[in-house]
Amino acid sequence: MPRSSRKGLIISTLLLALTTVALAFVFYRFDPAHSHFYPRCQFYTVTGLQCPGCGGLRALHALLHGHWREALRLNPLFVLGVPGVLVLTTIWWARQRRNPMEKFTLPTAWIWVGVAIFILFGIVRNLPGVALAGTGL
Repeated sequence: MPRSSRKGLIISTLLLALTTVALAFVFYRFDPAHSHFYPRCQFYTVTGLQCPGCGGLRALHALLHGHWREALRLNPLFVLGVPGVLVLTTIWWARQRRNPMEKFTLPTAWIWVGVAIFILFGIVRNLPGVALAGTGL
């Protein structure tokens, strides 16, 4: 790997790590249910229906505090998606380390499956009798 590419990878990795730590600190310290600087879900505000992301910020806060059951109750899709994002990020980082010019792409079928899961979850969580707490954060 050329020296300039390695330096760029190190800088981008450090920036990603620092940003992640800073955001984790904010989400750990400030509960989205009680802090008013977090954005409200516009879909929920307009329709009264929960979007697939509703409850994600509070689920992240719960996860950072080790409250797995609470996080799953707030947004199971978010909680189950976290390991996937971590795996994909690790794969991207490892590939960039080996070959910085290689582009990281997902198979089109994976993208369509992800979109279908996202939409299906958004529909199911708004069905009567389904108890998934989201409510706009």
